[in-house]
Amino acid sequence: MDRLSGTRSISNSATVFSRRSFFLIVLLFMIIYVLPLGFRPVFTPDEARYGAIAREMISSGNWTVPTLDGFRYFEKPAMGYWMIAISMKIFGENAFAIRLPSALAAGLSGLMVYALARRFAGGYIPAFFSLSIFLLSVEVFLLGQVAILDSMLSFCLVAVMSSFFFALNEERLKYKVLYLAIAGIACGAAFSTKGFLAFAVPAVAILPYMIWEKRWKEILVLPWIPALFAVLFCLPWALQIHKAEPGFWHYFFFVEHLQRFLDKDSYQHTEPFWFFIPVLVAGALPWTLLIFSIIFGTTLTKFKSPFLKYCLCWLVMPFIFFSISRGKLPTYILPCFAPLSILIASGLLRAGMEKENRIPFYFSFIIPAYIFGLAAVNAITGFPQRLYFPEETFKAILASASLLIWSLLLFKAIRVEDFKHKMMLFCLAPLAFMMSFSFIIPDRVAIRKAPEKFIASMAGELDKSTVLVSYKDPLHLVCWTLKRSDVWVFFKAGELDEGVKFEDSKHRYLKDFSQFNKFVVAQNADSKKVLLFIPGRIYKEYSDRIIKPDAVFANGYFAMLKYDLRKGQLSEAAEAK
Repeated sequence: MDRLSGTRSISNSATVFSRRSFFLIVLLFMIIYVLPLGFRPVFTPDEARYGAIAREMISSGNWTVPTLDGFRYFEKPAMGYWMIAISMKIFGENAFAIRLPSALAAGLSGLMVYALARRFAGGYIPAFFSLSIFLLSVEVFLLGQVAILDSMLSFCLVAVMSSFFFALNEERLKYKVLYLAIAGIACGAAFSTKGFLAFAVPAVAILPYMIWEKRWKEILVLPWIPALFAVLFCLPWALQIHKAEPGFWHYFFFVEHLQRFLDKDSYQHTEPFWFFIPVLVAGALPWTLLIFSIIFGTTLTKFKSPFLKYCLCWLVMPFIFFSISRGKLPTYILPCFAPLSILIASGLLRAGMEKENRIPFYFSFIIPAYIFGLAAVNAITGFPQRLYFPEETFKAILASASLLIWSLLLFKAIRVEDFKHKMMLFCLAPLAFMMSFSFIIPDRVAIRKAPEKFIASMAGELDKSTVLVSYKDPLHLVCWTLKRSDVWVFFKAGELDEGVKFEDSKHRYLKDFSQFNKFVVAQNADSKKVLLFIPGRIYKEYSDRIIKPDAVFANGYFAMLKYDLRKGQLSEAAEAK
């Protein structure tokens, strides 16, 4: 019985669970997470937003004040943009570069999970399964594939929690201080990426654990070293942004954090208290298919070990904290998946040693095996007509093949008696689907959420004097695709509501149709062509209030209106392309 894990020791002699398994996972991580990053178009608004902000940092040379389309953007600190910008400096201004920091953050988070489980959960087998469960969870995988800040924030928080637990169990003073310093630096990095969650999440998780373990005196002593290093890490940029933009901290603290956490009317993502329960269940797929075995095995552990108690506090308390918040998005609970993976691995390994648990395991495998098999058949027969265009037959075949492999490996796992090999097959089953993920996204989705090709096709309409105007969406993608930071904002400013209030920026906000119409006439009078990017539904709804364009280009979801009076009166709208 391992002193900290509370689970029985399982032999590490099998080659599949040796150190080589770790390097196999690293190789698969590169193939699944990293290599496909550049094969999907950039999605709007999130990916285009962060790509555009990082591009503007590089082009302007101002790495202190984040800007989007030239407007001040105070919603997040700068470090996440720095990571994307550095990646772009190395790999160029492309989809691969802006997504790479998220993928690497997911991989490094998995490395932390592996290190924790290797040291405190009983060796290579728990570490192998904990890492596999983490990287194969749906939410971890999806957020590790897109250019948003949540994966980077989660890595920093995992580093905080991991380093702190290493410090708690370190007897040598110099190493204890070192681990606490690392925790503080990681906490500072988390704050510099997304704000005050960097302090809230570790506090709500660690304090209950310390009380549970009756380590009262350490509560008053240990936090000071991480706090000091966190402040030292954050202070240079915090002072720089205050000097450059004195209003940043007021907006960032009161509006972005306090007001949005407490006031349901001030936040656009208001959801009920229970919102994150189905998110966690869906995000932990495919492992939630084994829920009965996980619960059975977890109850046997009885949380006697300090490590499992720590993981439980790390999972439950932040989950409750995020649930209390008025504003909720599925991405917020990503930091909960590291402890969840360790607890799932512990429960499954404990359950796998009990013969009476064979029936729950059987149904946990047989049901999804049939579901994925039927999905594979449907992907080839009836479903493509509703999901894919006729020219996307290859995508339908690839999706069907990957689902079929998933199904067959689950059927194979059912017939395997050895628990370790059974779980190994369960881990291998989704890999083909994950590898093909970037290549099977339907064009119907790309046209609506990633119209990069459509916007890029408008480049031929640009010249040096062309003025660009955009509705709030696809504004981010217009800036990213056309490499512009001078796009005028039309009708709805969205997340740029604060940025357009500044005296040197508000002139680029055309807040109503009258302003826009006068603006078009004035620009055309100065021999400047105007291009307006707008969602098709908005143009259809308000077309009677918008000055008639010289030409209309559309892709089904977005439209580009061209105004060019330099060669005479506006003609009738052209046929939509």
